[in-house]
Amino acid sequence: TVFCECDPTKHAHLVKQRDNIGVITKKITPENIIDLLTKEMNKSFIDRDPDLVDIDIDGYDYYVLEALLKEHKPTLIVAEINEKIPPPIKFTVKYHQDYWWDTSHFYGMSISKASELFEKNGYEIINLTFNNVYAIKKEENKNFPVYTAEEAYDTFYKKAGWEKDFYYNKNVEEWIKKDPEIVLQLITTFFEKYEGKYEIYI
Repeated sequence: TVFCECDPTKHAHLVKQRDNIGVITKKITPENIIDLLTKEMNKSFIDRDPDLVDIDIDGYDYYVLEALLKEHKPTLIVAEINEKIPPPIKFTVKYHQDYWWDTSHFYGMSISKASELFEKNGYEIINLTFNNVYAIKKEENKNFPVYTAEEAYDTFYKKAGWEKDFYYNKNVEEWIKKDPEIVLQLITTFFEKYEGKYEIYI
C-alpha cells in the first residue's frame, strides 16, 4: 500500500497508525507521479498493475490520473469528482505546478470528464457516492451494473439527497436544473476569475 500526502500533519498521523504503508510526502503532479512511485518507493508492486487507485487531489486530478493510466491499469479506480458540475459538461482544472485548492467550488473534474478518460482507457462506471466515482476495467467486471455518467449522476447525486451533506452547493443548485448550454454559461461566469485555468466544453 502506498499513500501520497504532502501535508506533514496528515502523513505523520498515517505513519503512526500503520507501519505497512509506504508514504510519499511530495506534492503529486502529472510530471512526477510515475517517477515517485518507481524510484522513491522502490517497491515491487510497480512491476504489476495495482488493484486499486484512489485519487483525491482537489485540483488537477484528471491529469495525474491520465499520466498514471499511460503506465498502469489498476483493476478499480476511485476518483473524486466536482459533483457540482453535471453531465454532459466536461470540466477539469488545468495542471499548474503552483496550484493549490483555495477551498472554493473551483477544483477537480466533472463526472463527464472522468467518464471520457475511463472510456478511453477501457473502464466503465459502476458506482458514484455523491462525489466519488468508481470505475472498473471492463474485462474485470463480472457482476456490477454499468452506468453512463448521466445515469450515475442522476441516480447517486441529483436524486440521492445531496442537499443534506452537500448543503454548501446550494448557491450553485441551478447548475443541475437548467439546460447544458445555459449551465455552461453560468459556470463560465461563476469561474470568471479563473479564466485560462480550466477546460470546459459539452
